[in-house]
This record gives sequence, C-alpha cells and structure tokens, in this order.
Amino acid sequence: MAANTNTLFPNDTEMYRNNIVSFMSVLEFAKNNNIKLVYASSASVFGNKGKPLNAYSHSKLICDEIAEKHFNVMSIVGLRFFNVYGKNEIHKGEMASMITRWSEQIRNGDRPLAFRNGTALRDHIYVKDVIKAMKVAEQKENGIYDVGIGTPETFDTVLRLVQETLQTEYEPILFDNPHFETYQMFTKAQLGWGFVPDYSLKNGIKDYLMEEK
Repeated sequence: MAANTNTLFPNDTEMYRNNIVSFMSVLEFAKNNNIKLVYASSASVFGNKGKPLNAYSHSKLICDEIAEKHFNVMSIVGLRFFNVYGKNEIHKGEMASMITRWSEQIRNGDRPLAFRNGTALRDHIYVKDVIKAMKVAEQKENGIYDVGIGTPETFDTVLRLVQETLQTEYEPILFDNPHFETYQMFTKAQLGWGFVPDYSLKNGIKDYLMEEK
C-alpha cells in the first residue's frame, strides 16, 4: 500500500526511486518467503488515451510491468484503485478526494472550490469497497484488476451529491484547472473479476458523510 501518491510531487527521480525500488524490495521479500503479494496499483496508469500523465502514474505502470514478469514465479495480484474516498483521508491534503475536501469546506461554512469545467468523468469508489476488493484479491489467481464501481460521474455530479447529503446549496467558487495538461479526463473500471461493489457513488457518499457527522 505504501507509495508516494502526490501526483504534483516536484522531484520525478525521487518519485521513481520511492515507488519502484521500494516495490521491488517488497516483491523480492514476498517471492523469497513464498508469500502471496497483493499490491496497490492505480487507475492513473491509463492516463489520457493510454499515456501516463506524470511520474506517479508512470511509476505505477512500471510496477505493474514488473509484477507481470513475475506471474510465472510467484503469487501476485495488483489492484488498480480508482478515485478512492472515505474516512481518515484528510491528512492527504490536496491529494484527498474532492468528496472529503468539499465536505470539509462546506462544514466550515465556506463555499466549495471547484474547477470551472467539472465535466471530467471519473470512477469513484468508497474505501469500504476497496477493503472488500482486497479480500477478494486474496483468493484470486495472478493478475492486475480494476477496483472501481464501473460507473464514472462528473465532478459537477459529485459536488451535487455531497451538497444533497449535507443538505446545503452553496454556490461553488469556480476557477480554471491549473493542471489541465496532466489531468485525467476519463476513468472507468472494468469489473467482472469476482469483485462486486456494495456502494453506488450516492450511497457511498451518504454512508461516509453521515458517519463523519
């Protein structure tokens, strides 16, 4: 699970070192001790039109390629997490989900900050379903699998669902996306590998934000 997940991290060399070298150390330990390895990959590897957009996503793609080369010598499963949201992620700061960041802004009495064009389609998955997926992965044959719900939504829709759950109607403060060139515009998980999510986006947001209340 451990990795540098900050897609805006300024030092690409350190990003690659941290994420790839550390992954290889864990992989070698698991192989040498005959332990099944279930590791966290990322939907960011798909980038836009199949091209990773930053050092983080490229580092994760390289880890997947390394894992595939070990399919015939050890037990290993990679899980490509899509946009995960849920309890205890506020420490991630700018890397926390927009669901968490918007709910914090609204609960503080502030208008939510949002990109002017909120039409990027992303597949969001509740952390409780991520845990379920990892349990399913323990019993799966070697492979790299998507962990999302298979239903992408726009960020405009996500903000609307957050406000509906919190019973607010704040007018968002809109601004241009400063990271547009490296911004992933579409993600959709391909399921059918044995994992079936329990929560729709609407129900996941409701469960999460009502639990945090």
